[in-house]
Amino acid sequence: MNIFETLALDPQRYTPEVQTRLFKEVENLFTGVPPDNLRDTIIEMYQIYIMHEHQYGFSSTFSDMACHIYSLLDTLRKIEFTIRECKQANVVTTQAKAT
Repeated sequence: MNIFETLALDPQRYTPEVQTRLFKEVENLFTGVPPDNLRDTIIEMYQIYIMHEHQYGFSSTFSDMACHIYSLLDTLRKIEFTIRECKQANVVTTQAKAT
């Protein structure tokens, strides 16, 4: 699975240059913050928001926000899986070259 499949993007719509730029942006994002850490932070922020709003009643856009958060967390989960998959493939390739 590549980054475009993970993000449900159609690579046919993007030139190789744009694909490279998109990949570099995602890579830059996760260089400083791994996907699982970012996901945990977002979950914690979301829980704080829910606790705060529960005291005063939820906004009318709460269900939309919940869907957006779920989609973002699902995407981060897929990206994390893809990164691990790529690292494992790289290790296997490196080990194969060494033998």
